[in-house]
Amino acid sequence: MQVDIERATRAIREAAMFDWTWGVDDLDSFCTRAGWELAELRKKGATLTTNLEVNRTDAIAYISSGAYPFGTVTQLQLISFYPADIGDLDASEIGSQEMGIFLDLRERISSLMGQPIFALTGPHPVARWNGGRVVILLRAYVGQVHIDIVNPENAVWLGDLDSDDNF
Repeated sequence: MQVDIERATRAIREAAMFDWTWGVDDLDSFCTRAGWELAELRKKGATLTTNLEVNRTDAIAYISSGAYPFGTVTQLQLISFYPADIGDLDASEIGSQEMGIFLDLRERISSLMGQPIFALTGPHPVARWNGGRVVILLRAYVGQVHIDIVNPENAVWLGDLDSDDNF
């Protein structure tokens, strides 16, 4: 399983330093800074192409629209990407490779953003950092590790993340 910790860390660093408005226009600017490309923009999302050297270089951006008395508001909710190859999705539990990648990334992200406000190890490892204008969520699953760059206004769906019950 190949991992690109350097480029994943660069993307997190750029996300943490980016002046987010969380409008759809942020996508192109963020992609340029991270060394990514905006491949396709749709009404409810976008496909991005990362520069990570892994077997899945696509990233997904989720966009929401809501009607309000003063007009329609369209907001970027989150960007999700894979910092490592997708492994065996049929395994019964997270393997040592996924856990090792998770722990390495947690350490690197912590060096950029401080200690996570929440971290859980075990069968569903997760770590969360609040960076003011951005929330970073690192998770490991069977066969995969992924990172979410989240709009803090839309981070409510993350819940309290204080137990395995959320997974």
